[in-house]
Amino acid sequence: MEFKITLASFGLLLVSSFVLKYFKIVPPASFRYKSVFAFRGFLAFIVFLYHSVIWYGYLKTGKWEWEDTSIYVARDCVISFFLMITGFLFFSRLAEKKNKSMDWGAFYKSRIFRLGPVYFLAVTLMIIIVLASSDFRLYNKLGRNVEDIMKWYTFTLLGTPNFNKFKDTYLIIAGVQWIFIYEWIFYLFLPWAAFLFYRIHVPKALLFLCAALVVIFSIKNGPRIIFLMSFLSGLLASILNHNMQFVKWARHNLSSLAILVCFAGIITLSQIFNLIPFILATIIFCLIACGNSFFGILQTRIAGLLGQISYNLFLLHGIVLYVTMNFIIGLEKSKSLSPTEYCLLVTSCILPLLLISTITYYWVEAKFIAKGHAIKNNTMITVP
Repeated sequence: MEFKITLASFGLLLVSSFVLKYFKIVPPASFRYKSVFAFRGFLAFIVFLYHSVIWYGYLKTGKWEWEDTSIYVARDCVISFFLMITGFLFFSRLAEKKNKSMDWGAFYKSRIFRLGPVYFLAVTLMIIIVLASSDFRLYNKLGRNVEDIMKWYTFTLLGTPNFNKFKDTYLIIAGVQWIFIYEWIFYLFLPWAAFLFYRIHVPKALLFLCAALVVIFSIKNGPRIIFLMSFLSGLLASILNHNMQFVKWARHNLSSLAILVCFAGIITLSQIFNLIPFILATIIFCLIACGNSFFGILQTRIAGLLGQISYNLFLLHGIVLYVTMNFIIGLEKSKSLSPTEYCLLVTSCILPLLLISTITYYWVEAKFIAKGHAIKNNTMITVP
């Protein structure tokens, strides 16, 4: 089943060419880490494929899981890669600001402008779907519903309650919201990293506030240590990126072969994402962060497209799958689909998903990124 689902990726190549022809989306020429940019796009698409497989299991068993546990190694590896990218980009910017000052208030505002709009759109669509599925009746008190909505709008740092008593509300967005816990813990740790390692001035009050919030959110959400370690892998990649000998080796074709071997090791050596696959993932990411294009794939226009719309793809693919299964096809009919029919259905979702991701990138994300840039002209962050 997993193999059949991945055949949808071939459809992606054709669909992406169509989208590129009419929207002409290309990565920003000023973005230095093009391989990282493109890699992030492929990761977002893999998340879509992963949730497509999980959805099939959910339709057949009523449980949000899959019978082959090796798929969870792939999931955790992808999440780890996302966090490595975050660590790499921000530690690289901190290195550029070494011994300088920055406006931390503007920095956090810019993060909200960058992450908030598309996330708020996804949550708003989720709420509308819940209300529509509930025939627009309130099954909770109004005050409780408002409280639950506010928890969702705070990047789920305060929890992910079932809105309006709607079972498994998070499935509407395929449960992708949990990565924001790690992202915001990292953002709150960043002033300490700037102060301790890069000699950037940080107000003491901000340091204590961030430390307290990190402790509170860590206790409340219980983040996995191995995912937190992913930020350190990003730090390692940012250090290696200044080693010209390593950069030269990373861009050699033999390094692409090494990446392929590491991927094979991740898939075959362990049934859980533990230290061994984590080390292999770190090797892969360090090579890509230092310019490896993986046999040229990460330099293609399709890769540029996926990189540009990756955040929208990541947040909105769950809604596309949910609406398709529950409203367009119908839940009962979806449950009766054969594996081949289901694979064809997933493939048919690719074009609408890319179009929606493209439109929301232009109309929502790009506009607010520009506003965020205007706020943070004197800060370090220009991370797309």
